[in-house]
Amino acid sequence: MDSNKLRELLIQEMDIGTLSEEAQNDILSKVGETVLTTLTTSIFEKLSENARNEFEKVSVTGDDTLIQEFLDTNVPDLSTLVKEAIRKALDAYKEQAIRQILKGDSLEEQAHT
Repeated sequence: MDSNKLRELLIQEMDIGTLSEEAQNDILSKVGETVLTTLTTSIFEKLSENARNEFEKVSVTGDDTLIQEFLDTNVPDLSTLVKEAIRKALDAYKEQAIRQILKGDSLEEQAHT
């Protein structure tokens, strides 16, 4: 899945489509890294050792088309994995926001420290 598709899916899942692009970018920058980490881990768990090695080689090329072709071939439930990674990242973000609220800090204050 290319970065534009992932971005649109995140915006849809988070229901932030009505926010300004700047606000969307701010939120996505906070959640996006967690999504990618979770997704990469989930993909690696699904792949055989040989496929993992091949995925590493394909990934370093930076060729989004080649990476997508590899994923489509080797990870049949990629769409489900993406949605699960988004859900986990959102849950973690919500937990962090709640902890900050309970501590009395706003997320903006936390971002500037």
